[in-house]
Amino acid sequence: MGKKSRKKKERAEKRNNAIADSPEHQNEVSDKESNPDKEYSFVNGKGLVRGGKDIEAEVQKGRKRIMLATMTSEPYQLARIYYDLFNKKKVEGIFSRLRCMDHDKVRDRWVWLYHGEAKKLKFKTSYSQIQKRFHPIVLGSFFLKTDEEMFINVNSFDRATKAILFFNKRIPAEVARVTDIEVVNKVFQTRVGSPPEHEDYLDKCCVERSDGEELLANLMEIKSSIKDPDESLKAVYSHVEDISKKPMPEIERFPTHFNEQGIGGLKASLTMRQTIAFEHWAGNKNYTFYDLTSKVIMKKRA
Repeated sequence: MGKKSRKKKERAEKRNNAIADSPEHQNEVSDKESNPDKEYSFVNGKGLVRGGKDIEAEVQKGRKRIMLATMTSEPYQLARIYYDLFNKKKVEGIFSRLRCMDHDKVRDRWVWLYHGEAKKLKFKTSYSQIQKRFHPIVLGSFFLKTDEEMFINVNSFDRATKAILFFNKRIPAEVARVTDIEVVNKVFQTRVGSPPEHEDYLDKCCVERSDGEELLANLMEIKSSIKDPDESLKAVYSHVEDISKKPMPEIERFPTHFNEQGIGGLKASLTMRQTIAFEHWAGNKNYTFYDLTSKVIMKKRA
């Protein structure tokens, strides 16, 4: 083996070891015993709180109820993005050439790092604001379970939309194409030890599927079935109201419609779900899409 090859191998091994030791390699928030000097990042009703040991002590004593956040300061919300996989070898080849991607042999995943090409991504806490000892941060984890499907797990809705845009630029549509997104429609309270993981929810519970295009088709069917225009409109509004008043499912899967509509529709959909999750966190457990849309309409009229 040549000198250059040995150095390249040493750098790769060093980087893989760094990933294994990273506070986000296994968890978004390491527990106090394994990492006593960690600067914890939490979110409460007033915004981001940084405080490390002092805040953690208050949480452990039950004196503070604080929302869990990622190390890049978004509310910790589990999401999984699904892809139709057309050429597994080409995807792995693309991943291997990106500086922000590394293969984790232990968990058989490709980790997407806040590193290399991904350093330009803007989060509430930027790359330069994160202490060097916490790098590399793992933004997401790709799993290629079969030759026909892959998915990426991320820990915030913001990371989900950024991941779709980031990899759409680097993975040709004939190699892999994004299809659906699966989300846990809740935020989490800080706790000692490991935070909730995707496997705790997405692999164990029944997932409710929803599709805006299917809803639109149903509305058009209702409208066309009633001849009187006024009665037809009333029936459509009544159907929409009934659906919007239903409780938001805890776990939900729906199409991204990314290729047809861009990312704006998905962003709006996730923002609405996040807003409702915040209301539930604040104690307003019966808050629904109907309440949210009514509030928006009232603001526009004011």
